[in-house]
Amino acid sequence: MDIIMKNQINITTFIILFFVTLIAFKKLEKTDDLNKAFIRTVIGVILGLFFESLSTFVNGHSHIVYIIINYISSIIIFSLAPMISFSFFIFIFRIVFPDKKLDKSILLIFSLPIVLNVILSFLSPFFGILFSISSQGVYSRGPLFLLSAFSTYLFLLLGDILVLINVKRIIRSDFWLILGIGIVPIIGGVIQSVLYGILTMWSSAGVALFLAYLFLQDRMVHLDSLTGVWNRESFYYKYSRRIQSRPDRDFGAIYLDIDNLKVINDHYGHLEGDNAIKLVLDSIKKILPNESIICRLGGDEFIILIEWTSEKQLTTLLNQIKNKFLQINQSNIKPYLLDCSFGAAIYTNKYISLNAFLSHLDKLMYQEKHLKKQVNS
Repeated sequence: MDIIMKNQINITTFIILFFVTLIAFKKLEKTDDLNKAFIRTVIGVILGLFFESLSTFVNGHSHIVYIIINYISSIIIFSLAPMISFSFFIFIFRIVFPDKKLDKSILLIFSLPIVLNVILSFLSPFFGILFSISSQGVYSRGPLFLLSAFSTYLFLLLGDILVLINVKRIIRSDFWLILGIGIVPIIGGVIQSVLYGILTMWSSAGVALFLAYLFLQDRMVHLDSLTGVWNRESFYYKYSRRIQSRPDRDFGAIYLDIDNLKVINDHYGHLEGDNAIKLVLDSIKKILPNESIICRLGGDEFIILIEWTSEKQLTTLLNQIKNKFLQINQSNIKPYLLDCSFGAAIYTNKYISLNAFLSHLDKLMYQEKHLKKQVNS
């Protein structure tokens, strides 16, 4: 009964996560990178909860079968911990940078402590490096236990640092939720490391995953379903508040309208029209600096927001985007020409409101569109 009481948090978390996983598999788009990272992490935490609970049930039993189970469970737990921590980091990275992937060299560096931890885990039954189990079947920590703990919490800490450094890229209402995804497992892990015998590491990871699932549900509200960029409501919510709270903090914006999207829809179908929109955004994303945000304001209208206050920088970026479309059209990857009309400007407090700034951008964009029609007529 004492063992069951000791594991009741783990057991409860295990059951809840099991059903969360079933719901996630049913409701979440499994091709989405962020959703895939979430599902991988959930499965890993479920395994961690299972083997941690199993190890406590067999701990203290001297029968050889129980000792073997204890060894196997401990190896899996120690091997899994930094992997799951890294999976949490990837999840957070995907939130902050939805259109970027970690550089291979960084992945290689991050894999080193994970691989080392796995090696030490498998050596521990023979040398007691991370843990040992006595002939009476009693588990105890090894001399390098804290090294394993550090490698686990390191990735979670890096995830939170990533959030803090890139706070401008995060919707304010989501900030604490995202930060909590990394903080909660750190707190739970530290408690278990300091207070030996209390099981809070894997259950706290489960709590973090509940937060992650809440974020994913909330994300469906904030993001455009086709493109994955911010939707109109999110844009107005964040930037209206920003202008009210920090009216003297300027930023750059590029307003764009995809040319002839209706023609593409009429001639090639709406599915191809959707593909054209995605190609436009994918092409632009490859050029934009990290701090940029793209929002979809309407069917074929988007706005790019950049933390720049230099018109020269903005003009240079705009020319790079236009050249990108020239390259796409010259490559003939589509049976139609792909282009956009743009309006670019720096927001300053001379604009009385966000709508006034958008009206100015819209006017600039239509001037360019009108000029194109004159040239082509």
